[in-house]
Amino acid sequence: MPRGCVPSVVAISADINRLIGKSEDKLITVYDSRGGTFDISILEIQNGVFEVESTQTDTFLGGEDFDKALLSQIVKEFKRGSSASDKGILALQRFWQQASEKVKFELSSSV
Repeated sequence: MPRGCVPSVVAISADINRLIGKSEDKLITVYDSRGGTFDISILEIQNGVFEVESTQTDTFLGGEDFDKALLSQIVKEFKRGSSASDKGILALQRFWQQASEKVKFELSSSV
């Protein structure tokens, strides 16, 4: 499967019509950041028919890169407002990493 197709395939296979209503015409955005890339698709739905308007992939953002950037920002913000020790912050980092992976999995499985 070509890069960038994953969001389109997921939207179609998940039967987005079931979620938004068949009679509604919609323009939706679907993304996937679980792998090593960030893939995004824009789909137009008219009368229950899907048409992929655009699909793009960023090979430098996604998966672990995305997780690391997000975790880095969380730690930075936490340090600014906390007097926690480095050891305490390291323990929190592990917790936040596991929690973010769980949330990302749950979000990607909710469709």
